[in-house]
Amino acid sequence: MRRFFLPIARKLPLALLGSALLVSVGVGLASYLIGSQALRASAENTLATLAS
Repeated sequence: MRRFFLPIARKLPLALLGSALLVSVGVGLASYLIGSQALRASAENTLATLAS
């Protein structure tokens, strides 16, 4: 059965698009985590300064 038969001219761009999407999601997630950690540290520092 040849349900998913695609020529290489279709497979290669789809593979590149898929890998680009995966990399974009990974970079976005890493950026979010780093940013939220920096904001949390800044808020804790501000609260510690106000408390003392």
